[in-house]
Amino acid sequence: MEIKVMTFNIHHGKGMDNHVDLMRIASVIRNSEAEVVGLNEVDKYFSKRSDFKDQIHFLADQLNMDYAFGPSFSIQSRNRKERRQYGNGLLSHYPIESTEVYRFNLIPFIAEPRSMLEARIIIHQRPIYVYITHLGLNPLLHHMQIRFITKKLSGNIYPSLVIGDFNMVPNSRAWHHMRKKYKDAWHVSGHGCGKTYPTIKPKRRLDYLFCNHLFEINTVYVASNEREASDHLPVIASLRF
Repeated sequence: MEIKVMTFNIHHGKGMDNHVDLMRIASVIRNSEAEVVGLNEVDKYFSKRSDFKDQIHFLADQLNMDYAFGPSFSIQSRNRKERRQYGNGLLSHYPIESTEVYRFNLIPFIAEPRSMLEARIIIHQRPIYVYITHLGLNPLLHHMQIRFITKKLSGNIYPSLVIGDFNMVPNSRAWHHMRKKYKDAWHVSGHGCGKTYPTIKPKRRLDYLFCNHLFEINTVYVASNEREASDHLPVIASLRF
C-alpha cells in the first residue's frame, strides 16, 4: 500500500510577503496531493498575529481532512474562553483513531516549550503511527529531545513515521542518533541537498521525514516552487508499507 506524506513548517501561515494567509497554505497542501500532513508552528486561538483562529480546524475544513492538534504552548487567556495555544498539527485523509501529546518539559522555563504529537491512523484497516515534532535550538535540550524520541519509539512494532522541523543538519550527532533506528527518507531516495530553509535561497535542511523499516521509500522531493506561503519549504514523500 502506498501513501503520500508531507511535512511542512507553516510559520502560523505567515508568508514571505509578511501576510498571514491560510488559504495559501491550504493550496500548497492540496497541490501536493499528500494524504498525511504534519504541520509545525500552528496557532490555535493563539494571538492577534493569526487573528485568534483555530488554524488546524480551518485547514481541515478547507481540505476535507481529519485532523489533530498537539500544543507545545498553552495558556488560559484573561479575555477569551479558549486557551491560547500553538504547536504541531496533523491532517489526514484517513481516520485518526487516537492521539497523544508528549511535552518536552525536560528543563522547564529555560527555552521555548516543545512537544511531539502521536497519532494512530487507520489506512484500509491497517494501523500506522505518525509522530510530529518541532525540536528546539538549545543544543542540550535538542540532545535530550532526540533521546526522548528514540527511546519512546524503540519498541514500536507498527509502521511508524517521525516528521517535522528537527532544527538539525545532516551528519550531525542528532541526525546519526535518529538514523540508528529510523531511515531518513531524503538520505535514501532524495536527489540534491534537500534544503528547506529559508524558502528564498535555502541554506539548510531542517525538515525531515523519518520512517522505520516497515516502510519502503519510493520518492521524496522538496516542493521548491512553493516559496511564498511560509519561511520553510515542504517535503513530500511517497512511501509503501
